[in-house]
Amino acid sequence: MKISGSILKISKDFLISKNFQYETPRLDSHIQRFPKLPSEDNLATVELTTLHLHLEGSPVVEKYPSIKTNYSYQITVKNGQAVAAASSEYGLMYALESFRQMVELNGSLPGNNIEINDSPMYSWRGLMIDTGRRFVPLSTVKNLMDTMAAVKLNVLHLHASDMCRFSVESKLYPNLTSSLSGIYGGFYTQIDIQAMIEYASNLGIRVVPEFDVPGHARNMRAIESEGVEFCRTNDPHDNQLYNDPTGNTYKVVHDLLQEMSGLFVDEIFNIGCDETAVVDRC
Repeated sequence: MKISGSILKISKDFLISKNFQYETPRLDSHIQRFPKLPSEDNLATVELTTLHLHLEGSPVVEKYPSIKTNYSYQITVKNGQAVAAASSEYGLMYALESFRQMVELNGSLPGNNIEINDSPMYSWRGLMIDTGRRFVPLSTVKNLMDTMAAVKLNVLHLHASDMCRFSVESKLYPNLTSSLSGIYGGFYTQIDIQAMIEYASNLGIRVVPEFDVPGHARNMRAIESEGVEFCRTNDPHDNQLYNDPTGNTYKVVHDLLQEMSGLFVDEIFNIGCDETAVVDRC
């Protein structure tokens, strides 16, 4: 980052201009939410009226962010003109976030000659929420993602099941969530998951799910009637029995994870596999 020269006032009529013809629905949504910048009359007479957005090269407009998404961007302010350039709409979204954070409370940029060339050091900049132990309302998750976007975190790791609860609605096995109560109550409907993914994508965030099996699977005691078996009744981690003679356990878990994977768009789908044990019948 290079900043020099005198302060540059933000015009009261400041606007963001897309200088390309590509359809960028995520970026458009981001621009619509871009806050009105402060502007004061007692600053220098030179005003910045427009931030011009450029998509460079042959950009691929992605429907959803992925592990391959390029978030790098450049911001140039010179001769009273401001330009943000990137090779993806998500890079431009990052540029808008950085530009907003540069604007002082009095409605000015710290200089009239600015150069920023920025790209993330890591492709996975994540935050995990453990909804497998306690429910986190969707409104809170959205608020959290707003903060993630402000600091350019790009992966929400959704730990969606653990010993005590399964947090995502299953149409195949509805008792997984309908049986939840008390401090373990609350779950995301499949419509909630879709809304979560769309909201995250508008912020350049991937939602990566994790369902903790075959260990930590006590939550599936709620569907033992479907044929799920466990290694032993007093197993503290409730390991599932995959080599049961009927094959029912494997079939139920297979069908459930197939249903869950169909709800998420990211190319990564985690299963926990921690604290499994080979005991008794396992």
